[in-house]
Amino acid sequence: MTGIQFITDEAGRKTAAVIDLKKYRALWEDIEDVLFSRSRRYERRIPIAKVKADLIKSKAPWLATMLWLLGLTELKPGGRVETEQV
Repeated sequence: MTGIQFITDEAGRKTAAVIDLKKYRALWEDIEDVLFSRSRRYERRIPIAKVKADLIKSKAPWLATMLWLLGLTELKPGGRVETEQV
């Protein structure tokens, strides 16, 4: 496989890889994403409904509009944004 070199131990088992980042940047970014995600797996999670409600309560209308544009909330008459109850 061009652009990827493997380093082996005395028994011939692959122990590391050298990746050409110019050629395989997307692959490396995927690997980075997985490593970052795994490093945070035990962090406390916040339900999406609470995040949405907190953004709307923050009085930042552009955030509420962004949530609506992304289809994460409903826009009610009068421009009010409706989210699920937390």
